[in-house]
Amino acid sequence: MPNITAISNDIDLVAADVGQLLVRHNDVGVGETIRRTGIWAAADVQVFSRLVKPGMFVVDVGANLGHHTVLFSRLVGSDGAVVGFEPQENLFRLLNANLALNGCDNARAFREALGAAPADVFLWAVDYDKPDNFGAVPIAQHAGQFVYDQGGGEPAHIATGDQSLAPYRARGRVVDFIKIDVQAFELYVLQGCARILAEDRPTIFLEMSPYWMNRMGYDYQEIFTLLEARGYMLVDPHGDQKTRSTRRWTGEENDEWDLLCLPSN
Repeated sequence: MPNITAISNDIDLVAADVGQLLVRHNDVGVGETIRRTGIWAAADVQVFSRLVKPGMFVVDVGANLGHHTVLFSRLVGSDGAVVGFEPQENLFRLLNANLALNGCDNARAFREALGAAPADVFLWAVDYDKPDNFGAVPIAQHAGQFVYDQGGGEPAHIATGDQSLAPYRARGRVVDFIKIDVQAFELYVLQGCARILAEDRPTIFLEMSPYWMNRMGYDYQEIFTLLEARGYMLVDPHGDQKTRSTRRWTGEENDEWDLLCLPSN
């Protein structure tokens, strides 16, 4: 059990494995796991620690409160760079606070989502005063259409990765590694990074959630098609990384898994 200090009625300071992290009391997802164990997604952290090296440029899409962003900052070191994207204002504030708290001078956060094309949208409604999984708040989209009348959701801006990361690439940075965990919006993030995938050939780590991807408006296998057409090999990040993954959806709502996408070069 990590050391925990109550900063206010809403916020705890946790001595986590990656550093000091501010988390919300009511977050029963990422925040609760960090309070209980001192780490978020321990198996993923092992993968990142193997693949992310000093000097790399890492992009954290769906950064949440910044656990992985802080980790990436430490892994890439002073010669590397990290960019985190988080559209929720509440989590974005924690993300920035945690980057500052841990001295992550090589990292920067943007309050926006990434997608296939620029758009102004709404996130699904959530009450931060009540216990909930705050990292499970998707963009309000159903069956491929943005939903503007679900009520109560905060506004958010969607940009493309090619657009938002262009200033870094213009200064000579090559995107080396992208982590994507965006509540079934993964396909659209990849579509908006077409130039980066073609020219920079980054390694990609993403979450597959076929049921919710279907609800979002696409078949999860479209991700396979897009990446394999661009010369990526799809493997199990927690298993044999030299053999193509053959995992397919069982049809169950909670059937989700991670995918590691390795460029041919």
